[in-house]
Amino acid sequence: MTAAQPPETELDVLLAQWAAAPVAGASVDVAAILTLPQHREAPRRAGAVWRPALMAASLALMVALGGWLGLSDRFASPPTQIAAATPSAEAAAGEAEAFALVFTPTAAEEDLI
Repeated sequence: MTAAQPPETELDVLLAQWAAAPVAGASVDVAAILTLPQHREAPRRAGAVWRPALMAASLALMVALGGWLGLSDRFASPPTQIAAATPSAEAAAGEAEAFALVFTPTAAEEDLI
């Protein structure tokens, strides 16, 4: 069973004409391409030599820093108590009004809720 092909539209006809049209200036000089060297060895990068040493140095630094941070807790001074001011149990009247202004919904917002 074969599916019926959809009828061609005007756009399909225009696209087919465009695809079949010759392209001006699209000639390729194959001989010039073939005379170029086809394979060259990639140039060596001089800067890549120090990368393994950098990786080893950064790993050593991480291990040393981790050990230093782990041992620093043993030699730390005992914690000191700092007196903190306790907030009053009651909020001032101005603070309560500011809170109500910010967090109380308007009539339009109440309707939406």
